[in-house]
Amino acid sequence: MNINNYIMDLTGKVFGRLKVIKFDGVDKNHVSIWECKCQCGTIKTFLRNSLMSGDTQSCGCLRNEIVSENSST
Repeated sequence: MNINNYIMDLTGKVFGRLKVIKFDGVDKNHVSIWECKCQCGTIKTFLRNSLMSGDTQSCGCLRNEIVSENSST
Protein backbone atom coordinates (compact mmCIF):
# COMPACT_ATOMS: atom_id res chain seq x y z
CA MET A 1 0.00 0.00 0.00
CA ASN A 2 1.36 3.39 -1.00
CA ILE A 3 0.21 5.93 1.56
CA ASN A 4 0.82 8.77 -0.92
CA ASN A 5 -2.22 7.56 -2.88
CA TYR A 6 -4.42 8.45 0.11
CA ILE A 7 -3.06 11.91 0.93
CA MET A 8 -4.85 15.04 -0.28
CA ASP A 9 -2.27 17.25 -1.97
CA LEU A 10 -2.11 20.62 -0.20
CA THR A 11 0.82 21.95 -2.25
CA GLY A 12 0.25 25.59 -3.19
CA LYS A 13 -2.72 26.06 -0.87
CA VAL A 14 -2.72 28.99 1.55
CA PHE A 15 -3.80 28.79 5.19
CA GLY A 16 -3.69 32.20 6.85
CA ARG A 17 -0.14 33.44 6.33
CA LEU A 18 1.18 30.00 5.37
CA LYS A 19 1.66 28.71 1.83
CA VAL A 20 2.21 24.96 1.54
CA ILE A 21 5.48 24.16 -0.24
CA LYS A 22 5.64 20.38 -0.17
CA PHE A 23 4.68 17.10 1.48
CA ASP A 24 7.12 16.15 4.23
CA GLY A 25 5.94 12.71 5.39
CA VAL A 26 3.52 11.41 7.99
CA ASP A 27 3.60 11.27 11.77
CA LYS A 28 3.15 8.12 13.88
CA ASN A 29 -0.64 8.52 13.59
CA HIS A 30 -0.44 8.65 9.78
CA VAL A 31 -1.33 12.35 9.66
CA SER A 32 0.43 14.10 6.80
CA ILE A 33 3.08 16.71 7.55
CA TRP A 34 3.53 19.68 5.23
CA GLU A 35 6.39 22.13 4.79
CA CYS A 36 5.05 25.68 4.63
CA LYS A 37 6.48 29.12 4.04
CA CYS A 38 5.08 31.94 6.14
CA GLN A 39 4.61 35.46 4.74
CA CYS A 40 7.45 36.55 7.04
CA GLY A 41 9.79 34.13 5.23
CA THR A 42 10.05 31.43 7.89
CA ILE A 43 9.80 27.82 6.70
CA LYS A 44 8.32 25.26 9.12
CA THR A 45 6.41 21.99 9.03
CA PHE A 46 2.84 21.55 10.23
CA LEU A 47 0.33 18.75 10.57
CA ARG A 48 -2.47 18.62 8.00
CA ASN A 49 -5.07 18.72 10.80
CA SER A 50 -3.69 21.98 12.20
CA LEU A 51 -3.71 23.64 8.80
CA MET A 52 -7.15 22.41 7.75
CA SER A 53 -8.84 23.28 11.07
CA GLY A 54 -7.48 26.83 11.06
CA ASP A 55 -5.66 26.29 14.35
CA THR A 56 -2.40 27.21 12.63
CA GLN A 57 -2.36 30.51 10.72
CA SER A 58 1.34 31.42 10.78
CA CYS A 59 4.77 30.31 11.98
CA GLY A 60 4.16 32.14 15.25
CA CYS A 61 4.74 35.65 13.93
CA LEU A 62 1.02 36.47 14.00
CA ARG A 63 0.77 35.56 17.69
CA ASN A 64 3.86 37.65 18.43
CA GLU A 65 2.35 40.64 16.61
CA ILE A 66 -0.93 40.34 18.53
CA VAL A 67 0.87 40.08 21.89
CA SER A 68 3.03 43.06 21.00
CA GLU A 69 0.00 45.15 19.97
CA ASN A 70 -1.94 44.24 23.11
CA SER A 71 0.95 45.03 25.43
CA SER A 72 1.58 48.44 23.84
CA THR A 73 -2.01 49.69 24.16
